[in-house]
Formats: sequence, C-alpha cells, structure tokens
Amino acid sequence: MLCFVASTGLNCAPRTVTKVEYRDVYVPVRCNVTVPARPGYNDDPVMGVVDLCEYAEKLEMLLHTCTKGE
Repeated sequence: MLCFVASTGLNCAPRTVTKVEYRDVYVPVRCNVTVPARPGYNDDPVMGVVDLCEYAEKLEMLLHTCTKGE
C-alpha cells in the first residue's frame, strides 16, 4: 500500500519544462569616422538641393562603412 501511494505521489509532482530560444543580440560598436561639414546656405535653390544630396550620400556611405565594416 505504501509503495502505491509513493509511486502515485511522484507522478503528480510538478515538472520543469525548459524551452530554449535563440535570438540575435545586437551589441553597439563605436565607429570612428569624422562627419563631414554640413553645406552652407546657397542662394540657388537647385544647387542647394544638390549640395544637400551630396552631403546625405556621404553620410550614407559613412554609415554603411560603420555597419558593414567595409
């Protein structure tokens, strides 16, 4: 009788369920680049936009260099 009670009591004990989940962990890395000077005001609106586009492209290339390591 004692064996029956002991064996049924062990089956009712809570069980630990372990679930393994893998995730990407992003670690910030310092990027040592110098940011180019922002273009000044230009009276010609077309050239002002061209200067800003060139500046944005330079920044994009610097960010690409930092993130991809190329």
